[in-house]
Amino acid sequence: SVSVCERGPLVGALEVRRGYPWRERTEVVMRVELRAGERFCRLELAFTNRHPDHRVRLHVPLAEPASRSYAEGQFAVVARGLVSEGGHGEEPIPTFPAYSFVDAGGVALLLDQVSEYEVVGDGRELAVTLLRATGLISRAEHPLRAEPAGPVIATPEAQLIGAEVRTRLAVLPHRGTWAEADVAAAAEEFRCPLVAVRGRAA
Repeated sequence: SVSVCERGPLVGALEVRRGYPWRERTEVVMRVELRAGERFCRLELAFTNRHPDHRVRLHVPLAEPASRSYAEGQFAVVARGLVSEGGHGEEPIPTFPAYSFVDAGGVALLLDQVSEYEVVGDGRELAVTLLRATGLISRAEHPLRAEPAGPVIATPEAQLIGAEVRTRLAVLPHRGTWAEADVAAAAEEFRCPLVAVRGRAA
């Protein structure tokens, strides 16, 4: 279902509710918001996790097929292909981290936390992880690694069963490269909203 929750000159917003038949039916509520003067569309997604050992991702269609992605890291924007290089007992994998944005195929996702992403669907979508529920720090037998990444210790609380998962991000379609579109400035604007405080002076 889709309903209008804001219809004004400064903010327009929709609320989208979708039900998914996971192990138990789960409702995901997404707020889609446009603000006057902003180049990007804000999304806020919320759902209650009722399932162990699974990953929930949001898929965002790209403006054009992508064979590379660009993600801000701790010190620089890193260009990547569709899979990592692997080596030293690790198989190449298609997922990567992003700090404040990831850009591919004319679309940037602006993030407010470090997130995992992947270019999927023959380069036509960006998938960003909203939840990764897991009950172990590492696994003894892993198909993509010769050795465990860490100790095989149970972490039942990391399943987040019954927890509300809430994620904020924004979508910025653009022309040109991420640098030409000034994606880094948009990411900063998204991550650091204006804070207004009433003055107390006479």
